[in-house]
Amino acid sequence: MQSLSEVVRALRAEIAASLADEGPLPEGCRWVADRVVATLGFSVVTSPEDGASGRTPRFVVATGGGAVHSLRVEFAPGEPVPRAVGAPAATDVPAPAPRRLRGEATQPAVEILSGVFGAPGFDSSARATVFREALDPLDGAGVRRLMETLGDREPTGDRAADHARHLVRRVIASGPGTVEDGVAALRGLFAIHDAGELLGLIEDRWRTQDDWLE
Repeated sequence: MQSLSEVVRALRAEIAASLADEGPLPEGCRWVADRVVATLGFSVVTSPEDGASGRTPRFVVATGGGAVHSLRVEFAPGEPVPRAVGAPAATDVPAPAPRRLRGEATQPAVEILSGVFGAPGFDSSARATVFREALDPLDGAGVRRLMETLGDREPTGDRAADHARHLVRRVIASGPGTVEDGVAALRGLFAIHDAGELLGLIEDRWRTQDDWLE
């Protein structure tokens, strides 16, 4: 059984991916998620040695009607916490500037990515955000493995990579093109450009939905 923390993290990513598909509604109506509520049933798993050793009991999500306790989790958009005036920064070492794709390669990359997410705008920014968040935990080697297996459905044995692949495929499926075309486009693009530069380009051009509302 999966731990409660693992399920909550996965649930957040799944909710974001589900809300990325914002197709048009009749009469130009638009629904925007204000709050998402999830209730999880869980059990406390202990062993006789836990009390003596001081180990913390495990909290696991229960299946098959075996839940003993329930946990209500509410997700809502949050605002960044402002730093108090005069408060020291978290670190004195400045963060490195994010890499950006420059020059003549920029526009062709934007056109290819538009075929996956849709042209930069409010709706497509949700897909782009989920895509960036899916790749964010992966290092360079992880991104390369993801692109190599993006067209596959069989588990790789790497749960983080498999989950990222699942999210990316859902993003592609909700976009304007086919999954096959989207997979081929991303594979080709990430094969010739640095992943950090492409993610920086996506962040610059597609931004977030909040940015488009300003």
